[in-house]
Amino acid sequence: MARLGDSRKKREEAAPASRPHRRCLECGAALKPAARDFCAAGCRKAFGNRRMLRGAELYDLFMAHRYDRENAKQYRALTMMNRMAAEFWREDQRRRQGRPSWRPPAAVLAARADLKASAYFAHPVSQKKE
Repeated sequence: MARLGDSRKKREEAAPASRPHRRCLECGAALKPAARDFCAAGCRKAFGNRRMLRGAELYDLFMAHRYDRENAKQYRALTMMNRMAAEFWREDQRRRQGRPSWRPPAAVLAARADLKASAYFAHPVSQKKE
């Protein structure tokens, strides 16, 4: 015979499997239900500042790799980007207990639906000089 409260206990035991606890992207603390990605403004700022600092040099190398291929090949830009990523990963392992310091691709694509478009024109249409 089932005791009063058995069904509640079963629901509580099943909850973690059906609804994993979300964690702050910066410090790893459990998030409150209303929180989106961070537990506090300080964590949001620290996460954004690290991405900004790391991203500037990666941006320069990637743009050279994409649009100035000869120069990028000479300086091995792709190799340098991979080295930088490896350094970032090692730093995350040391300072962030292995938590990723990047947003998942699904989150990026959710914010940038234009990237999933079937026709994406990255190059402006060239105009003839007269």
